[in-house]
Amino acid sequence: MKLLLLFLFCILAYANSLAQSKSEVFLMYGYAGNDILMNEDVLGDMGYHGKAGNMYELSYIRFLNRNLAIETGVNYSENEVRMTYFPTGVLHSENIRIKMISIPVWANFSFLKYWFINAGPLVDFEIKHSPSQSTQDQSGIGLGIGVGAKYKLGRITFKINPFIQEHAVVPFLKKQFNEKLIENGVKIGIGYSF
Repeated sequence: MKLLLLFLFCILAYANSLAQSKSEVFLMYGYAGNDILMNEDVLGDMGYHGKAGNMYELSYIRFLNRNLAIETGVNYSENEVRMTYFPTGVLHSENIRIKMISIPVWANFSFLKYWFINAGPLVDFEIKHSPSQSTQDQSGIGLGIGVGAKYKLGRITFKINPFIQEHAVVPFLKKQFNEKLIENGVKIGIGYSF
């Protein structure tokens, strides 16, 4: 009998700990418009025009209290921009792919049951950046902010998160000209609470 009561107590304690979920894991997909921001000191006949970007994210959210959480994870993104230039008076253009791994470290504040704001720094690593590539390496510390909505069904959460991110705000490599990739778009995803 004592063993049965101990077993029931353990099951109830386990169920209670699960009911007070403190963590969530999300799989996210994002689509973004993009552009390269250049400082005003750049003179010449070249320019960039953003085409589009896709991103895939695995994120982890740890709640500190009912409304405040820390959000981190890993994000893979591919952005395509078109560079145009006039070296001989004739228009030339080339498409450039910028592939990056980003690690966000964001604060996440929930309010009014379904809404949240998330913002903070990003640690970015551009992968497969060749020295001949006309854009500068986007590796560095960036910034991001988003506002979104979420809906819970038991342990499953659906989320939509419009966002804006600027990369290489503080670049890892010193650059002659400061070119920064900026993305604005929306991420959608599904998560699990535990």
